[in-house]
Amino acid sequence: IWGRPLHAEEIPIDPRADAMTQQRLAAQIAADPTYVAVIGLGSSETLAATADLFIHARKPVVSYNSTAADILRAYGGSGWIWR
Repeated sequence: IWGRPLHAEEIPIDPRADAMTQQRLAAQIAADPTYVAVIGLGSSETLAATADLFIHARKPVVSYNSTAADILRAYGGSGWIWR
């Protein structure tokens, strides 16, 4: 992208984990400058629990599995969350 190689790495966030565990892992990813974006997050519940962390870190999230209308209402205009 723009002359730089793109590297993807899978870091699973278990959608069955409690919100605190999901937020802890998401906070580590959001704080790490190595990661510039997130693809996935597994479920609407996981996205709802972690979206604010990624928005604050200014890292876009594409969540293809998050289908809850509440996600669109809450974050649709943010420019950082895409589903």
